[in-house]
Amino acid sequence: MYIGSYVFLYGETEIREAPVYAAVGQRETAILRSPPPKTQPRAATNKLYDCIVKVTEKTYDSEHKAFLKMVLDVRKEFPYSDTATNPGYVVAGRSDSRYPANTSIKLQVHPEGTQEPIAFTSDVESTVDHVILTVVCSLDEEVTDMSNFMLRVWGANEYLQPGSSLSEYDYVRECVRLEKDVRLCLHSSIDRELARTERDDAMAQHITLDDLMPNVGTPVLTFDNLSILLETLEGELSRCVGVAGAEGSCSPGAALQAVKAVVALAGAEPLHVTRALQAFAHAAANNVCHLLI
Repeated sequence: MYIGSYVFLYGETEIREAPVYAAVGQRETAILRSPPPKTQPRAATNKLYDCIVKVTEKTYDSEHKAFLKMVLDVRKEFPYSDTATNPGYVVAGRSDSRYPANTSIKLQVHPEGTQEPIAFTSDVESTVDHVILTVVCSLDEEVTDMSNFMLRVWGANEYLQPGSSLSEYDYVRECVRLEKDVRLCLHSSIDRELARTERDDAMAQHITLDDLMPNVGTPVLTFDNLSILLETLEGELSRCVGVAGAEGSCSPGAALQAVKAVVALAGAEPLHVTRALQAFAHAAANNVCHLLI
């Protein structure tokens, strides 16, 4: 059996000069792979993107649109050419103040270019024109035209308008309340660099909500999202009340975050809410939360 197998492999019927695997190797070496054909560079095309334009849209509710309409209407009512509404300077704060009859105040007016003030006493109901006339008459210079003179609040870039009375201004009221002298500056001319121009009015005609509120996000205040936040806030406050009643102190962090979430959704934080948050945090820090229950 062993001899028969030997003859079959190496007998006369199958005489080979090389082993069996040599033919396979020769066949593989005989086949030469040709290099791939060179591809011609194709011109880049953006036909799929030619008609695509990136558009950023924001969602505005009816209140935003009403606010835009109000701004446009107000700007149309006060054109740049009206010097009464466009003086070009900041007018000092005014309010409807009431003073007892015959209330007098002490004025110290510093003329422009001098250091020594002109001091005198005047009635609080005196007009700005009367004060200007008194100061100008106290100067050694001869002045024929006093229409350009203006009074400015000492230490501030705020002016008193001609034709108004001293009692109208908040600065005068504070001086009377604190029993201080009213200090003013007299200017012979005024810089009206803050005045609106014709270009400003032309630009105001094309104003949009993106110009007024560029940082307004897409979320809209609705009943559903507001009710979720209010329920969360109510739960946090109830937890604080329970903890404060049992332990006498509480952690205000979660409740403050809930309020901040409501404020962020509404887009405004009233002053009384800010003060309430500060009082709540102060009470929690001093372990007096039980006093707020």
